[in-house]
Amino acid sequence: MADIRVSRCADLLRISRRALTDYYDNLRGEYSDELVRNPIQFTSGPIYEVDELMLRHVLNDDGVYINQWILGMLERSTGKVLFIPVANRSAAVLLPLVQDSIPPHSLVFSDEWASYRQLNNLDYRHHHVNHSAKEYSRDEKIDGEIVKVHINTLEGMNRVVRQRFANKSTRVISRVDLILDEIVYRYSGRSLFHPFKV
Repeated sequence: MADIRVSRCADLLRISRRALTDYYDNLRGEYSDELVRNPIQFTSGPIYEVDELMLRHVLNDDGVYINQWILGMLERSTGKVLFIPVANRSAAVLLPLVQDSIPPHSLVFSDEWASYRQLNNLDYRHHHVNHSAKEYSRDEKIDGEIVKVHINTLEGMNRVVRQRFANKSTRVISRVDLILDEIVYRYSGRSLFHPFKV
């Protein structure tokens, strides 16, 4: 679904764009339902990356355009990813979601955003890179091993999300969750065909 734009596919199949959009949304709904039945769980550790991104110009249910924040979390050893729409980037919003998803005592890497500073007080070993100082990666000795401290893997996934929402017509709040669930499902190693087996 992600490999061809709706308008191009509709032209090729000679069907209406609206009908094809509804069909794609129904397929994404199957991935969403499967994630409810069998959610992505981070269990392999020990390193996780967290970051947030903003989708601009998202049409909400009231017909108003908003900027939608999305929290991203990635388990480095498996590549499993979670994207969760959030109201803002405050510690009160972000930290409970991190605690719900990432096992305690894990290494958590982030950028220098202030909300993440409390992670060390929450049974995590937190290290950050300072993007404002143009620091994007560094080697650090952790538990006797040299570890690359960065969030580059998750930032690559953030680019995937932004590309999927490059067309403003996809930025409708009801579709944001569906598309994020599809991305999470596809990039976390799940079988693309499993939800459709009878």
